[in-house]
Amino acid sequence: MLEFVLDFTLLDFTLFDCALLDSSIYYLLIGSQYEPFKKQTIL
Repeated sequence: MLEFVLDFTLLDFTLFDCALLDSSIYYLLIGSQYEPFKKQTIL
């Protein structure tokens, strides 16, 4: 179930990234709940 959440979050982030140029707030939201995912997003 955790994998599903991560996959859905990745998809959601992609949509947000395409829609919003300034996704700093979204970065912070992800960082608060998903530390490992934040590092992967930065790369």
